Amino acid sequence: MERVGSVEWHGSLIERLDLLAAVQHNCECRFDATLLLVEACASHAMLAGDQRALNGLLWNRRLARRLRVEEGLAEA
Repeated sequence: MERVGSVEWHGSLIERLDLLAAVQHNCECRFDATLLLVEACASHAMLAGDQRALNGLLWNRRLARRLRVEEGLAEA
């Protein structure tokens, strides 16, 4: 487990890297002219403090994978 702020990531390294890539892709943080953070976006706020959302994302990711395997759309 990796602790980030007040939350813990319970997934694997690959799952963490995929999550970070998705957050980076959707980042809408606002910075001032000197590149200081003015306002964190919802994605980064979730990473820093929403344990329930992170747990839900991980659970749904694993559920989707299992369902694809059961339907023969992915290998186990």
